[in-house]
Amino acid sequence: MVWPDGVKPQDYINDRDWVTWMTQEEEEAAILQLKELVADLRGEKGGPADLFLSDMTLYRYLRARKGDSEAAASMLEETIAWRQASGVAQDRIDCPMCCERPGTHTWRQIGFDRRAMPVIYSCARQEPPGTKVLPQDSNMHMLYALEEAIKTMEPGVTQWVWALDMSGFGMRHA
Repeated sequence: MVWPDGVKPQDYINDRDWVTWMTQEEEEAAILQLKELVADLRGEKGGPADLFLSDMTLYRYLRARKGDSEAAASMLEETIAWRQASGVAQDRIDCPMCCERPGTHTWRQIGFDRRAMPVIYSCARQEPPGTKVLPQDSNMHMLYALEEAIKTMEPGVTQWVWALDMSGFGMRHA
């Protein structure tokens, strides 16, 4: 993507993403405290939990808890446990349905918007006829698509866009 001179993707991020109730010094101190609180969650260097606990993730969780490092650490602990239990914490997530029948799902990243947010498109009509997709397979595919989209995000980008095309959606999708 080409940006005008002097403009970075972060410049386009919605103001609601940024902490306005903390000074930069307060936010940096809260991040250092959060890093100490989650040090035991990291696991092995370069492992799934360590990679997930990036500075950007810590900032997102700290902001979600309005600067409360302890609440953010608790939330991160719950997230790490969920990621391990759900299989998302693996080095690589594979959607079983996509491995068996490529093209079965209709969630895919198609590019980026003008703010450098990944754009994910889905359309029920594009699902192959006669496909019976189990809810857990759909969930795993959605997690796969979102995890892959997160990997493509520029530093400072914390959201994505979901373009949902409902044409062709019917009772077979319920």
